Amino acid sequence: MDVILDTLAGDGDDVAIVGETVSEIRNCLIAARRSISRRSSRSTPTAADCAVRQFLRTRLSAAKVISTSSTADAVRSVTADPAAPSAALGNRLAASLYGGTILLEDVDDQAGNQTRFVWLAPARSARRCARGRWRG
Repeated sequence: MDVILDTLAGDGDDVAIVGETVSEIRNCLIAARRSISRRSSRSTPTAADCAVRQFLRTRLSAAKVISTSSTADAVRSVTADPAAPSAALGNRLAASLYGGTILLEDVDDQAGNQTRFVWLAPARSARRCARGRWRG
């Protein structure tokens, strides 16, 4: 559960969570090209950091970890500069969308990691929004 979103919806008088879905997430190590040096920097958001903490510590201990707003943004940023020796944690879709090369698949510390997506709406329209087909 995301404490920030739950707090926002629970304590915010004007906001409500009107839907949510939980999806399995499988992280890959993605770069703009097939090989990078072990000393290159890696971009990752904090949530992915937690899912791959052991991988980062054992396989990429010399890497500099840079936080980003999302795994998709991390993949976009490393593929935008193919000459840079950087890699990102992200999923196969992000690699495909941004032309990245998957260096390693399934780098999560344990199988079955999940991510939660929520839909927020003004509290006054929450009842109407809650009838959507996407409600989890």
